[in-house]
Amino acid sequence: MTILNGFIATLVTILGGLLGAMGGAENSSKAFRRIILPAIITVIAYFQTFSLYVLSIMTMTFARLGYGLPSPDDDKPSILGKFFFDIFNGNMFLANVFTRGTIGVITCLTLLSVPIIKHNWGTYTLSCALIIFAYSCLSWRDLGVFQFFKWQLLWSEALLYGTITLASLILILK
Repeated sequence: MTILNGFIATLVTILGGLLGAMGGAENSSKAFRRIILPAIITVIAYFQTFSLYVLSIMTMTFARLGYGLPSPDDDKPSILGKFFFDIFNGNMFLANVFTRGTIGVITCLTLLSVPIIKHNWGTYTLSCALIIFAYSCLSWRDLGVFQFFKWQLLWSEALLYGTITLASLILILK
């Protein structure tokens, strides 16, 4: 990566983290993380590969299966969350890790066109490991909040979507 690519990747990673966290904030639109963020990653991938196959990255929009687990606070858990909750006999830790890890795997599949085009399978493996780790270990933790303009944003979401963005950029720019 050149210095310019590194600088752009840093800015886009921060932007990705902010967009992801804004998409989960109260009085905000999910479009920040469901449409705008995948679109940015797709556009960057297109200008690196000049292949329309990278439009498959936009399917990241649909990789949101929900990860709610059965609890007194959530009377409508996601199907995926309930599945892992039942498999692990109510163990919330394992249910969270596997539910969110599964969504991480699905997110990785949306990036599959890049290593097919660029033949950078080692980088794809590393990028996927980062994404799955972020989903499995960070996304459900209470890491506090920070203020960004009018929104109270969760650090866990900013770190998750920043990591997804960074891992995608590593894959695309390498």
